Amino acid sequence: MRKIGIIFTFLYFFIAHYSLIYAQNTYSLLFPIGGTDKIHIVKAGENIISIAERYNMAAEHIMWANGKKNLKASAGESLVIPGRRIIPKIKNAPPEYVVINIPEYMTYLFKNQAEILYFPIAAGHPSTPTPVAETNITNKIKDPVWLPPEWAEGDGSPVPPGPSNPLGDRWIGLNLPGYGIHSTISPDSIGLSVSHGCLRMRPKNAETFFEEVEVGMSVSIIYEPVLLGQDPTSKIIYITFFPDPYKKAGNLYELALKKLAFYGLENIADKNTLKTSASEQKGIPIPIIGSETTIAINGEEVDITLPPISLNGIIYVTDSFFAQIGVDTELTEETAVFKKNDISCEIPIWADLSWNGEYLIPLREVLERLNFQVEYLEQIINIKY
Repeated sequence: MRKIGIIFTFLYFFIAHYSLIYAQNTYSLLFPIGGTDKIHIVKAGENIISIAERYNMAAEHIMWANGKKNLKASAGESLVIPGRRIIPKIKNAPPEYVVINIPEYMTYLFKNQAEILYFPIAAGHPSTPTPVAETNITNKIKDPVWLPPEWAEGDGSPVPPGPSNPLGDRWIGLNLPGYGIHSTISPDSIGLSVSHGCLRMRPKNAETFFEEVEVGMSVSIIYEPVLLGQDPTSKIIYITFFPDPYKKAGNLYELALKKLAFYGLENIADKNTLKTSASEQKGIPIPIIGSETTIAINGEEVDITLPPISLNGIIYVTDSFFAQIGVDTELTEETAVFKKNDISCEIPIWADLSWNGEYLIPLREVLERLNFQVEYLEQIINIKY
């Protein structure tokens, strides 16, 4: 659980260069964050489905983010449009590829290692689930003919293109017999687990996706109701919880702790926020490690890999930080001794409060005991040195 030395040496290196660390499979536990949330003021005649289509989302994305249980929206109501998201990028990926996260009901198309296009989807019903797989696109067909499988009602005759064809007007076949991504004649199903395993898109989305992808392109279908990400600027670590439509992930709070433990972060995460987020499953990134507090030295903001940690109202930093303000540090098995000129102080340390092989130290206590001049401004700690 706490073999953090080697793991975090690599973690620090990759995050510092805005790259990724990958775990047991091809997708990472700690991803980048992108996008921006918006606020939408509901107009007369709008509902959640029409608003979701306007912002290229599923209705469920807006319902989750706003704690709604139905599709109703009142004129003048303010809704969060959850455009900010943790992005499930793939390790050693080709320049262009596709990732589909079933619990999120979202398809990600990565273009030229820079551009990302988003397409909300409907997935397989729990009784006929969409398979988790590493696959690729095998064919693209405009105006496909549907060959009804055994489960379909009717006489089994082929269904020609048209308004009764459940494949819509675009089919993108996968290297999984019988499965594909296609347009739908039931756009209200986007954001639900209702198909026999195929992945549905709104017609306009399917047209765009069809034109942007190529035969042979890699497709990763993943099942991740819990995603961890780190903001490359603030270094704050976020978590997103989605509902678990196939009931295969177990306790989402426990799953989150396991993912955090992979990085040695489980003991410095905000457990109360973690529990609340696991229960609410809002589908939006929630900060759980770090804080909006910044540290400055003589008015200049300090660039540190791990942001100041707030636990029970106390701001902690790693022990190596103090070298930046001329403080010598000596570590023993139970204490950290900090020295500045002729003044010293001793702080207890615990293995559970550590990151990247360093101990977390209560910043204010050390600064005050070493007689630093400090300005405690709103979300800024300015150390005069």
